[in-house]
Amino acid sequence: MFIPLIVTVGDRRRTAVERTQRACPACGRAGLRLAELRRQFALFFIPLWRWGRRHLLVCDGCGLVLPVESGEAAALLASAARP
Repeated sequence: MFIPLIVTVGDRRRTAVERTQRACPACGRAGLRLAELRRQFALFFIPLWRWGRRHLLVCDGCGLVLPVESGEAAALLASAARP
């Protein structure tokens, strides 16, 4: 009997901070989004194992993606948590 397995390895991106105070260096639009990108292994679309967390700043205006160091990402997350 043949049972097909659906196994995927890929990236999962989620928005960590909706709008930051930084402006895009390419288009000048204010309010870059901070996104968290993680690699994941999934079986039947159920994530079983995640590794390799990275943070990115994404501009909705021009689509520019900038990598962010973990210390700077932690500072952006902390500033967004304050009212």
